[in-house]
Amino acid sequence: MFHDGTLPLVNKIDLLIALTFLLPLLLVEFATIVRRCSDADINPWWILAYLIPILGIIVYTVIGSLPSVKKTTEEESI
Repeated sequence: MFHDGTLPLVNKIDLLIALTFLLPLLLVEFATIVRRCSDADINPWWILAYLIPILGIIVYTVIGSLPSVKKTTEEESI
């Protein structure tokens, strides 16, 4: 970082490349968590807890270990 607080061009390009790969992975991960919440019959808004550093790891572990809830045919058709 320069004295005026700006990033050199190389760091900006590295950041752009990292974000290019990171954002699609985050979208897939969030979609997987929402699907898992739906399977476990809990509110998908719990995904927001994933954004809080320590709490996110705990919630992610708990959601991943919950058993799936079998839906009846009436619930599946809705």
